[in-house]
Amino acid sequence: GGSGLGLPFAARGARLMGGEVSLVPADDGGAKAVLELPVVSLDEAVALRAAAGEAVGAESQPSRRVVIVGGVTAGSKVAAKIMRLDPAAHITMVERGRAATSAGCGLPYYISGVVRDSRDLISTALGEERDSSLFHDVRNLHTLDFTEAVAVDREARTVRARRVLDGEEQVLPYDTLVLATGASPAVPDLPGVDLGRIFTLQGADQAEGIRRELAASAARDVVIVGGGLLGCEIR
Repeated sequence: GGSGLGLPFAARGARLMGGEVSLVPADDGGAKAVLELPVVSLDEAVALRAAAGEAVGAESQPSRRVVIVGGVTAGSKVAAKIMRLDPAAHITMVERGRAATSAGCGLPYYISGVVRDSRDLISTALGEERDSSLFHDVRNLHTLDFTEAVAVDREARTVRARRVLDGEEQVLPYDTLVLATGASPAVPDLPGVDLGRIFTLQGADQAEGIRRELAASAARDVVIVGGGLLGCEIR
């Protein structure tokens, strides 16, 4: 699917890095794009980074310390943008849930059954769960999952974070602080809002409840209060 416009961009990027993109037959009878890039030794990589003016070695200091409170969509996108603009930055993302990022826009498709497994919403295209180890190992981003920020000291420029599972706390210094905690559903103060079969949709847990209720009751009439991306998609 798609317009195919991304392929010329990828091919040009590959050529700039000394590689190439080629199309080969796929097992299903279609075609697949293969990216080939040259591999350099560790010594060559260090030399290339030094020539580009990057700090290398264990003694190098980060250009700045960034703490992001909240992951999922906003927090993870901020982290990705900072890493592109400032690769030497030290970024720590604090997320109260299990996964640092998830596909919130996929919740309606999980409810409908197009996405069959909720784990697909927090996994990469290769099936790797977006947990703290993935981000630290692959993207040089330090994530603290199952951790919540409990206090911010603006004068000292620190965030006190607490692990949800055991209550252990640590202090995170920062030069830049990003608050990406999201929002709570706005439930109107109307008669009947506390009755059964009324749901809010904020994450995978709520989507699971809606999907289970639809399967059990075979509901035919559904009212959606609120529009936006999720409200329009879920209808």
